[in-house]
Amino acid sequence: MISRLSHPVLDPACGSGSFLRAAIARLRVEFPGLGAAELAEQVVGIDIHPLSVLIAKTTVLLALGPSVTKARRPVSLNIYLANLLLVPRGTAGLFESNFQIAVDNKYYVLNVAGMQGADDFDRLVTFCDRMVERYRDPLTH
Repeated sequence: MISRLSHPVLDPACGSGSFLRAAIARLRVEFPGLGAAELAEQVVGIDIHPLSVLIAKTTVLLALGPSVTKARRPVSLNIYLANLLLVPRGTAGLFESNFQIAVDNKYYVLNVAGMQGADDFDRLVTFCDRMVERYRDPLTH
């Protein structure tokens, strides 16, 4: 049994979550041993509209079906409110390296100083993914 696939499905404009629902249905066929928590980890949705995010979360929850009540650990739905169409805003001058991005109505500042190209960015994303896997418990403020 596989507990985590190497390439989760991302829908960067998920709307009502129909594509994510179809992805879960396909994963159920290909990996019948996956439970609700594992299936939910394999799909990520992002949308700009708050109502769409709520509908997509409901769609994914319905796609997971009764397996949610049988889950041995909490099931996290990876559906986020964000605008991927806009370039992040600079928080400093024109040639500075800090950018502000919004995810789920929270603002974060990214410092991209020292990045020389796409390879550096890919390494940063991979590093962030490893940190998420290493520290899976939610942070409290």
